[in-house]
Amino acid sequence: MRKQLTRMKYFVTRFGVRLSKDESGAAMVEYGLLVGLIAVVCIVGIQQLGTNINDVFCAINTAIANVPALVAVGAAAGC
Repeated sequence: MRKQLTRMKYFVTRFGVRLSKDESGAAMVEYGLLVGLIAVVCIVGIQQLGTNINDVFCAINTAIANVPALVAVGAAAGC
């Protein structure tokens, strides 16, 4: 029994030392943080782009709706 406990202690100690020297997990965490940051920047940029495109189309819609020939037909500005 004592011999088994000694082997288990040796295994756990050796595993702990090996785990503390392994830095691949830290690199993966850093890559994960970078991917998350890039995703946030992309989402914010796409939302801003969508808002700008919406404003352009609303301006075009308003300009078309104000054409005298289309006002008689019933075209309406919807923005």
